[in-house]
Amino acid sequence: MSYEPISQRRVRIWILVALIIIVTTRAYYVREMLAALIIFSVLFALGAAIVLILFLICFLLDRATQLALGWIGACAKSFARAALRLLPARSRVYSKW
Repeated sequence: MSYEPISQRRVRIWILVALIIIVTTRAYYVREMLAALIIFSVLFALGAAIVLILFLICFLLDRATQLALGWIGACAKSFARAALRLLPARSRVYSKW
């Protein structure tokens, strides 16, 4: 068997090619991980925004309901006072029984 000696230049070229392949695969992996990070960050931000919007809607509906019930209570009191003034005196109605 005869082995031809490999030139130093060829060895360096193959080492350089191997290093380039390793670096590009690592760069590809890093690029993929950065893309995944960006995608999941955007999805998390959207989820947080949706939860915040739902919380604010519930909070505002609660406040609006409290204000409306307070206003209705005040109107009902004034309506009840006016209705009691228009009714005949209770003492006359009950005294007949």
